Amino acid sequence: MIRLEPVLEFDDFTFLHLSGDLSPTDLNAFLRRWAEYNQGDELSDLLHTEDDMTLLPGGVRATRPSGAAVTPGCCCGLDEWRSWISLLDREPIWMGHDPGVVQKFVGDKVHLSQEGGELTLKLPLRDIPTLVAQVRTDLLGLLGLVEAHAGPEYAAILDRDLTITDPLP
Repeated sequence: MIRLEPVLEFDDFTFLHLSGDLSPTDLNAFLRRWAEYNQGDELSDLLHTEDDMTLLPGGVRATRPSGAAVTPGCCCGLDEWRSWISLLDREPIWMGHDPGVVQKFVGDKVHLSQEGGELTLKLPLRDIPTLVAQVRTDLLGLLGLVEAHAGPEYAAILDRDLTITDPLP
């Protein structure tokens, strides 16, 4: 079965699967990337940003059990994770560019493939609600780690900007 995973993108187009199972090293990498991506020198700068929200590069990665994956492209943000529900209405979702993700609706599935790649993942539309709920579960785990490691004020910012604790439609 295909899995959807919230991922953080680093500058070298590597991705970190975000969840409550992050090692301390990976959690620190997440926190550092979050601050740096929002023009901060350190995490505490997030408390004083003049922007309405902080951003996190990445998004949702669709992964087969074998590890083969379709990943978000450039300019996709983790704040887009809830948009996957739109696939139920056969609405394409933003997954970035260079490389982008080709989305084709065929019968009761959406076919996902990376631009220029040969891999196509065929995702049954009926699985979308369960898969998006798993993304939320992973993000709730991350939120708990952020609260325990960095403090409730950072967890509140993360929740505000990613809309993690709000109920799913």
